[in-house]
Amino acid sequence: MFEYLKFSMGSMQSGYKSVVLRSDNGTLDYEILQSGLLGIEKGKHSARIVDDWLKKWKALDVSSWEPVYISADSDADDAWRLIVCENGVTYKREGESSFPKQWQQFLEWLDALMPEMEFISPRRLEQVIFRFQNTHDGRTDHERIEISRAEQKLLLEKWWDSQKEEDDPCYGVRSSHCYDYSNTREYMDGLMNLCQKVFVPEGLEMPASYKADIKTSNPLTRIYVKLHDGTTYNGYAGPEYLLGWPEFLVSVQEYMGDLTSTLISEALKTLNQKGAGKYIYCKVRFKNSYRPYSYRTEDSTLKVGDWVEVPVGPDNKVIRGRIEKIEYFDEKHVPYPLNKTKFILGKCDEDEDFEDEY
Repeated sequence: MFEYLKFSMGSMQSGYKSVVLRSDNGTLDYEILQSGLLGIEKGKHSARIVDDWLKKWKALDVSSWEPVYISADSDADDAWRLIVCENGVTYKREGESSFPKQWQQFLEWLDALMPEMEFISPRRLEQVIFRFQNTHDGRTDHERIEISRAEQKLLLEKWWDSQKEEDDPCYGVRSSHCYDYSNTREYMDGLMNLCQKVFVPEGLEMPASYKADIKTSNPLTRIYVKLHDGTTYNGYAGPEYLLGWPEFLVSVQEYMGDLTSTLISEALKTLNQKGAGKYIYCKVRFKNSYRPYSYRTEDSTLKVGDWVEVPVGPDNKVIRGRIEKIEYFDEKHVPYPLNKTKFILGKCDEDEDFEDEY
C-alpha cells in the first residue's frame, strides 16, 4: 500500500486540481491543494472509505504505467502528474492529453474517496435505457436496450404481448442477450461517449426529448437516462423529439457491429427514406473481421458481394474486403463526415479463404 500519493491534473481552461493522499495504519486522509474551478477550500480531510478501495488500488497497478504519456496533438493542454511513494519506493508518472489504459478506473477510484473534487464529472452518463414498442396486427412487440457503465454491459431483450380477449392476455419472450465488456472497458467507455453527446449536451438541463406533454405515436421509444450525480430523466425519443436520433442509433449499430436491434432497424429505414442522395456508402467486411466498415465510392456499378480494395489504418495499408451493404445519402444525412470517410480503391479478385477463416 502507498504511504504517500500526490496527483495533479487540469488545463488553463478547466483549472487545476491537486490533492495529496496519505495512508497510515489503515487510515486514509487527503489534503486539497488546488480545486480547479470548484471553489473548494484547501485543507485536510478523512477519505470516504468505500468497499474494496485497497483492492481497486492494487488492480490499477500504477507502478507498471509508462513514465510519460504524450499526445501527438500539438494543441493539447490537459496535463497530469502522479507521484507515489509505495513500500519505500517513489515513482513518478505524467502526461499531456494522453493517458494509461486504466485512467478512467483511476479517476473513479479517486472520485469515490473524495467525491466533492469531481474527478468524474457529475454530468457523466452512467446508464441509458431504451424501451421500444410497436403495436400491429393485434399484438405489441417490445424491445429493451440497457447500457450500463457500472455493470460494463449492454443488455438486449425482446418480447411480445397480445390480448385476444379482455381477460386472456398472451405473452411471449423471444430473446435476451447480454454483451459483457468487463474485460474491454475502453469499448464500453466509447459507447457511453456516443450516448453522452446526444443525451447530455453541455449547458442543457432538460433535453427537448424529455417533454412529458408530447403526443405519443406508434412505434414509440421511451427513454431513461441516469447521470453520475444521480440525476435521472424519463421521456420519449425519436426523430420528432430529438435532433439526430436516427443518426445516433446508426452510429451505435456501427460501433456494436452485431447488435440485432429492431429499434435500430427502424432508424435505418428512416435514414434510407431521408437519404436518397448522391453519396454512396458501402459496408465492407474484411477476412477475420466480425463487423463491416464504412467506405465511400463514386462507382455506381458496385454491388453487394463485390470484392474491393480499401485503405486501412493510419498508414492506409491496402487490403481486400467484400461489400455487404450499399446505401445512398444526401449531404445532410451521411452516416460519417464526408471528409473523414475513406474511398474504395476499386474492384479486385475474390479472397478464396474468406469464408473459411471467418
